[in-house]
Amino acid sequence: MVVLNAIGAGQSRAVLPWCARVFFDYTNISYTYKDHAAVDSEIEGNCQDDVRWTVAYAVGLSDEGAVPVKTFGLKETGFSFHITRESLARWMVDVAAGESKGDFDNRRVIVSN
Repeated sequence: MVVLNAIGAGQSRAVLPWCARVFFDYTNISYTYKDHAAVDSEIEGNCQDDVRWTVAYAVGLSDEGAVPVKTFGLKETGFSFHITRESLARWMVDVAAGESKGDFDNRRVIVSN
């Protein structure tokens, strides 16, 4: 199972700049992030070891075609704040199909271009 989430939800919140955290906390988008966080917390607890899962924290989406995807751990910085929709979709399908050889099994990953 590969789940798309947004950068700033769940454990990825720690790598956001302070201004983004303020924006996510004190605007209407805070309601969306509460839902994102709820989905994130359900994955590990409900899937455990019975289901291969990956949570992809995507940065801002754009429409520029397929570009190589970079992945980052939850404590890593250096990601760009955009990823193309096509790149993200292809990466998610590859992970779901096992093309990543288990590199992202039962992990949360930040994805960007």
